[in-house]
Parts: sequence; structure tokens; C-alpha cells
Amino acid sequence: PPLMCEITEPIHGTGKIVSMDSGFCVTVGILHLHDLGVFGQALIKKRKFWPKGCPGDQIDEYFKGIPLGFAKTLRQDMEGIPFNIHCTRDDSFVTKMMSTHRLISEVADHITYRQKDDGTWVTYNYPEYLSRHNRSKHWVDNVNNRTHDPIGLEEVWHTKWWPTRQFTFICSVAESNAVHSRARAWRAPPTPQLEFHRSLAIQLMTNTICNDGLIVRRPGRIATRTRAEDEAGHELCTRAPFTGGWNTGINTWAKVTTRYAKLKCAGCNTKIRKFCQCNKKLPMCTECYGMHISQCNSTS
Repeated sequence: PPLMCEITEPIHGTGKIVSMDSGFCVTVGILHLHDLGVFGQALIKKRKFWPKGCPGDQIDEYFKGIPLGFAKTLRQDMEGIPFNIHCTRDDSFVTKMMSTHRLISEVADHITYRQKDDGTWVTYNYPEYLSRHNRSKHWVDNVNNRTHDPIGLEEVWHTKWWPTRQFTFICSVAESNAVHSRARAWRAPPTPQLEFHRSLAIQLMTNTICNDGLIVRRPGRIATRTRAEDEAGHELCTRAPFTGGWNTGINTWAKVTTRYAKLKCAGCNTKIRKFCQCNKKLPMCTECYGMHISQCNSTS
């Protein structure tokens, strides 16, 4: 349940419907989502036991001999919240889904086909709750497939530094979400990956979002440097183990008992062990070091 609440946090209070697979068929979680203003629905599958509030064996017995496509809802009340088990008869099983909303009407444009034992084919319309689930359950797989096909960014980017690997993953997921969202909005096939990359690269090179030539910097205070510090040059270095801040009295590093002691960056609150060679007194993270270099170039 905590995971269900966390991943749906951006849409709490919107009354939207979230369709989940059987890994999230937790009664408490569905009820808690309702309290947060989200209608959750999850496919029900029996693990060792049926989920709380789902008499699965009795439902299977009730649907024996009923025609394909027949749908019915078991309505219950749990903690003052309407808790429903939507059921639909399939060829060899009964599809069950738990939810806190009542949508069991047929969808006219979503028809499915089944072959009976005698070889004849029958058709029926999906009820709304099952139609929504079947049309959306492939979206996560589509994003994953899009991320790795035909070029996986995290595979071809040879730098294996951990932050870079996380950055490539975020870029790949953002690209997949953008392409598939646009395709669903336009009701068209997703743009091929290479075509999308080419179009994005051209737009990045010719963008007019900010054409005043100014560089937006994060506010931060960097102390004034002396001429001797300027002549020392700029290089992002890492302090040796068992050292603390720079002691200007004896012109060396202070000794500490912690092997990798970290200090707060002079431009932000990030704790790091790095500093610029031009001024050892100021701890400096990678981002502030970039702003430091930019500032030095603009004042030199």
C-alpha cells in the first residue's frame, strides 16, 4: 500500500482511475487510494489465498455454465467505502478485478473473440472496467521496449559513472513517455526512435527559448579570490583521507579521525570532499565548480 500511494501522489485528489496488475491487488491499498481521491482498480489473482474481501472460489462456482462475456459485480461495504469485485466470464476462467467505482457497462467499440470447443467463434464486448485495463496494461511494456529498441542510450553511452547511468535512464524514460503520449493524443503510431532523435537534435540546435545570451545561474556566494589564488589555476580536486578544512594558519589541511570527512559546499549545502585548486579554503561541488569557472571567465 505505501508504494501504491507513493506512485500515485501526483494525481491525489483528482478522481482519476488507476488500473494496476495483480501485483497490486491489495484490498487495504485500494481503499486507501479512495481516501486519497484516486479510484484504483487491480486485477485479482490467487496466490496462496484470495485477497481480503474476494471470495474467489465462490465466484468461480457461481459463474459455471454462464455464457461468455457475462459480467456481474459483487458489491460490498468496507469501512464505509464501496468495495466492488467486478467479474467477467471468459472461456476458461473468470476475470476478477477489485475497485471502488462502479463501471460495468459494455464498451461498444471494444470487441473480443473466443473460439469454443466445437471450433465456432463467439464475440462479446468488454465491460468498461476490463476494457480500460486491457487497453492500458501494455503502456509500461511499450515504454520499456521503446527505451531499448533499437538503441539503448545507457548501453551506447560508454561512461559508467553512476550519476551518468541514472541520467541516461531518466532521459530514455522521458523520451519514451513523450513519444507514446503524443502518439496516444494524435491516435497515430509512435515516431520511430531515430527520427525522433534527429528531430529533437535539430530543435535543440535551433531553439529560441532563450535568445538573450544570458546564463541562468543558481544563486550562491563565492568568496573573492586573491591574485595568488588566480595564478594557482582551476582544477577540481579531492581532499586526501583523514583531512578536514584548510588551515590558513599553518597552510595545510586539518587532521581529522574520519577517513572521508565531508564539508558543506561554499555555494550550496551539498556535503562533498572536493575543492578548487585556486582556493583550498572553499569546498566546492561539481555544479558550483562549473559556476565558479564561468564567473572567473566573465570577470577575467
